[in-house]
Amino acid sequence: MPEQEFRELARQLPDQQWKTSQYLELIRHLDESDEEELLDYLEQRRLQLLQSLDSYRKNPIMPQEVTAETVAGHRLLEEGIEGWLDGVELLLEAVSHDGDCEPALDRIEDSNRLLIAVQRLHQRVAAQTASPRRANS
Repeated sequence: MPEQEFRELARQLPDQQWKTSQYLELIRHLDESDEEELLDYLEQRRLQLLQSLDSYRKNPIMPQEVTAETVAGHRLLEEGIEGWLDGVELLLEAVSHDGDCEPALDRIEDSNRLLIAVQRLHQRVAAQTASPRRANS
């Protein structure tokens, strides 16, 4: 089943593959920003994620695009964006109340891994549809 395959891929990704520029930017803000700057950054990030999720949900899968892989990709992409959103909201709460940021960062890491796996799924589907089909001889 494609979904389980890509969840497993997500779990096994090495750091250099799942630590994207967005993730590294978040870590930089956590390490270098004062509380006010960090809260502003997190709120902007939260709004961007909400906008991305809303935009994505407005573009459903077309009937001719429905395959096991596209359905899995759709589900995993939405789950990844929602996970980032949850993680950012947890960070907003933790930073505001001097709480532990680790659970939020764990959620964001898991979500980012999932999004990279979806990207791999998309590349695989695109390669399959772009490769010429050989006629049976």
